[in-house]
Amino acid sequence: MDAWSWPTVSAEGKATSVYVEFGTKGNTRDDAGETYYNIAGTTSKFTVLGRKSSDYDLTISLDGMSTKQSPQGSKIDMGFRHDAAVNWIMSTDESGQWWSNSGSYITDWMQQSMGSLANRTLKQICMPGSHDAGMSKFTPGTVGANFANTQAQYLDFSQQLMAGSRFFDLRPVISNGQWVAGHYSALENDVEDIWVGGNGQSITDMIKQINDFTAQYKELIIINLSHALDTDNQYKNLSQDQWNRLFETLKGVNNRYLASNPGNHDFSNEVLGEFITDRASVFIVAQLPSDITLGDYANQGFFSTANFPCT
Repeated sequence: MDAWSWPTVSAEGKATSVYVEFGTKGNTRDDAGETYYNIAGTTSKFTVLGRKSSDYDLTISLDGMSTKQSPQGSKIDMGFRHDAAVNWIMSTDESGQWWSNSGSYITDWMQQSMGSLANRTLKQICMPGSHDAGMSKFTPGTVGANFANTQAQYLDFSQQLMAGSRFFDLRPVISNGQWVAGHYSALENDVEDIWVGGNGQSITDMIKQINDFTAQYKELIIINLSHALDTDNQYKNLSQDQWNRLFETLKGVNNRYLASNPGNHDFSNEVLGEFITDRASVFIVAQLPSDITLGDYANQGFFSTANFPCT
């Protein structure tokens, strides 16, 4: 190793920055970078390894400990980025369990973390989210749209849920009379805006995937509806009647979080335990134009941005 100097002690609650440089001359198959750590006051220990098998690689070896994501003996491949950060975080929750930002997915991470998160408000929790969540497939909608500039996800809605995403940016559009996820942008023009974009998963498919997930896992799912368009009618904003029809379709989502007469109550100030202590919850918030209202749908599991200003 050309550079491999790790501190003897890494202070609790602090980040430690270490510069690593692999040697590139001679036999580079094994640069023998090894650093051993014991965690004070425990029997837990781990090793940081620098190796080049097929490529330069940093590995965390859990020789004498386990985390919620990885059993004892696991070797966690961290990869390597020259002149860039490779981050590894390990900490305990309030029950003393070790957690890490690397390792196997924990699908029901909210339930597994209730010891620490149950009494945290939603605005205090950093949640993994999905941009243009319904765009895991690409169906052309306009000239100029293609896979590269329109598809935003490789995982479908179900797979995103399984991977841990809990906040979903969903952009519903009407296309050929059907509700689908859309990804469209207007190119401003002096005469008339030119729309470019395409479609992704159907709303019906996503509803089924959400229901399949909540039937198995008691997690909180937040769905943020925005950028709703009628692509069959000059890409106009949805009318009140169309929004109502969208809400009727989304009533097919099971385990919607319900609140009677929510008014402008800010639910981001509610603690996670309010939503999922003994059940799954799907919180649906709609970014509505000024001339559109929720009406009675506000009592049926649909909320405005006043109810969730974090969107």
